[in-house]
Amino acid sequence: MFLIFLSYVMLVSGKITLPDKKPNYLSACLHELIDTSNTLYVVNVDLQFNRPVVRLDPYKPFVWFKYQKSETVLIEFVDDFESLLNHLVQTQTYDPQSTTIVVTDKAQQSIFESLSKYYIGRVLVVETVSEKLQKIYSYEPYEFENVNEPITRFFVWNSCLGGVLNANKTLPPLPKRWRNTTLQILNNVVPPYAMSTNGGIEVEAFEIIAQYLRLSLNYTRNEFDYWGSRVNGTYTHILGALQRREGDMALGVFHSKFDEHYDFDITCTFMEDGTRWLVPKAKFLPYWKRIGLIFTPQVYFSLLVSFTAMVLLCRSLMQCSSAGFMLFQILVESSLKRLPVNYRSLILVWVACCFILSTIFKSKMFEIMSKNRYERQIDSLRDIVESELVILIDHDIAKFYRFNSSPFETYVREKYKYCPNPRDCIARTAFVQDCVTVDFQRSNEFFLSSFIDSEGEVLFHLFKKPIFPVHIQLFFVKGYPIFGQIDGLLMQLRDFGFIEHFYDQAGHNARKALSQKSGFKAQVLAFEQTESAFFMWMMGVEKIAQNFGRTKKMFADDCLTIQQWMKNQPHLPEVMDINCIKNFLIYNKCSVEITKQKIDLYYTVLPKMLALFENVKPRLSSTRKFMDSTYFLPLPKLTPDLSRVYIFKIRDLNLSLETSPYEMSAHIIFHNEIAHHESLHLNLTYIVDCSDFSPEHFRNFVPGLFQKMVLFYKKTLKIKVNAIYIVNANAIALGVFEVCKVFLGPKIVKKVSLCKDLSQVIPKNVLPLDYGGEEKSLEQINNMLKVKFLEYQDRFDQIHAMKVAEDLRPFKLENDDFLGFYGNFKKLELD
Repeated sequence: MFLIFLSYVMLVSGKITLPDKKPNYLSACLHELIDTSNTLYVVNVDLQFNRPVVRLDPYKPFVWFKYQKSETVLIEFVDDFESLLNHLVQTQTYDPQSTTIVVTDKAQQSIFESLSKYYIGRVLVVETVSEKLQKIYSYEPYEFENVNEPITRFFVWNSCLGGVLNANKTLPPLPKRWRNTTLQILNNVVPPYAMSTNGGIEVEAFEIIAQYLRLSLNYTRNEFDYWGSRVNGTYTHILGALQRREGDMALGVFHSKFDEHYDFDITCTFMEDGTRWLVPKAKFLPYWKRIGLIFTPQVYFSLLVSFTAMVLLCRSLMQCSSAGFMLFQILVESSLKRLPVNYRSLILVWVACCFILSTIFKSKMFEIMSKNRYERQIDSLRDIVESELVILIDHDIAKFYRFNSSPFETYVREKYKYCPNPRDCIARTAFVQDCVTVDFQRSNEFFLSSFIDSEGEVLFHLFKKPIFPVHIQLFFVKGYPIFGQIDGLLMQLRDFGFIEHFYDQAGHNARKALSQKSGFKAQVLAFEQTESAFFMWMMGVEKIAQNFGRTKKMFADDCLTIQQWMKNQPHLPEVMDINCIKNFLIYNKCSVEITKQKIDLYYTVLPKMLALFENVKPRLSSTRKFMDSTYFLPLPKLTPDLSRVYIFKIRDLNLSLETSPYEMSAHIIFHNEIAHHESLHLNLTYIVDCSDFSPEHFRNFVPGLFQKMVLFYKKTLKIKVNAIYIVNANAIALGVFEVCKVFLGPKIVKKVSLCKDLSQVIPKNVLPLDYGGEEKSLEQINNMLKVKFLEYQDRFDQIHAMKVAEDLRPFKLENDDFLGFYGNFKKLELD
């Protein structure tokens, strides 16, 4: 037996050579094609190689090398080729994106059609023409960027003559964009990650990638189902549908639990959550029981002993029969008609002690009675078992306890009942309180507002320690060609801070629900928890208001006055929210009357300005292209003098040359709409980086459009410019600036200066990393702004449709002939 095994090892490793059944020229040609650094898998090929190979039978279970994914696979064509491929793809080690070489006597269309069905795109078909000549064919299935309808037309890629390749070539790469592909998504409904209306933070993250790749998406499901697991070789639920290729991708908190990575292509972990036990909230502690929480039993016992001792002392030494009643009056701070003289000193000492304890008792009693107190909360697996509540979970959660490392885990595994719908089980836990179940942390936060009682208290308790972490991934059909690109883009989204933004967005419901809790019964916050808000209150609105001679209260009253005024103006299309009004007040130096005029003018002028950019909307690719080509970014932090710093810089030279001035102007208007809602600053500081400016940029300069933009902000917003710093200036940029002086006016021109070191004029904690600062890089801020633009798409569509109802205007404005509408702007100026 040992000799047989040794002979086999030597045969596989090439130590023993047997006569080839195929010509040696074919072996030599294949050796030229195969990368020697890759592991070679062979299927049905009866050739000898001077290197180790792994012989693979797709029809039999494969145990060895199952953790090693294939890189190069060599297959000999057989009559039932498609059945062979079907079994091969189900082999755990085979990767359809590996280089697949098919050896055949005749290359034909059906070979490439079969390969394309399984997304096998890196293909070489070796056709034996003669003993010395082999023709090598390939194809480019996604030439037209369409995964759904691959092109199976094949072409001669190379040839071998006498075992030598004619030329060194590489296979055609995959497209960078997929404009003609519609991705069929098996989406599970798990808020806040994926909603029935195709929203949710996971969906939004993926749609950013889809927009970049120009993918079309088709969501095929609108209800919850369990993710599925492998049973006897096939998957159940949604993963079963993905295995049957009823869709291309699965989305909605999918995560690898066991061996799913063998059967699907799974992306990196781009979001994380945790599966936690969810149990009923502990019952309220009765008020009479709360008295026992004021002091420990030892303190109560000491108090009783001292009281008893004083009573006995007074009765025995001082012959006072009413000593007990008198001492009780002192204890509860009741007045006495008289105090016996003969033991007054002793009583006074005891009274002092009682007063201290009484003060502590009353203050502590107020705290305990004013806050909700609960009986012992279930907070461990032991507590769950001892509570004897019904355990409602799904089978996959129960499998987690299959190792039975403790008697409590054994109890869960044996006693659990299947939960058909998680939301129903959670509702039963909260309202009926006769069971326990599990939930994701962020899903729990999303639905939290539905489980709040009239007192603002949550009706259940979610364990802090997860049963297991959930690493959220996207699952694809094995070999799907776009998988690699999507996987890389997901990592970029995570690295650039998009995912943290989505996490914050998902927690909004929980924060909103908990904010409605009664302040009287809320826990008292420490200074460390409030110092940030306290600092912002002191240094933000208060400082801005004081700059114009207003107090914080006066400033707030002015905002409400303007808001009420807007409600009484029938011609205005909407009533601004408070933050927008705050900005308009600051722009106009806290003058209520001037602010009213500017708001009226803003809504009057805005539709006329947007008419210039009819084809430029944030939902279209033009604004995305501008953000990819140019940085026009507000820096996150304000300067110490409460100035918001903006940076303008070319990001991509070639792409920026394709961007029109109208796209740039529209972007600025849309950006200012976001700033009205979310920013608060006293003035603006601009940094213009001319490092990548070229003459081609200024050939597209439109002075008339620039003039209209300046007039628009002159006449509608009295924005104060603090400074304009030009860095990396060149002669061309300075020449254009001379032209712009005509429109800017002398006040602005005086604030323009050339700057070599920005850290001398802008604090380092405000400057981005690109300029030697400590803030996020320009690229990171730009990606965050892209997310913000997506968030405001509905608002942008709304302002596109806004119009002032001139027939309802209480008075007509004078015609200043600016953009063809009524308005008197002659006294307004930019400073």
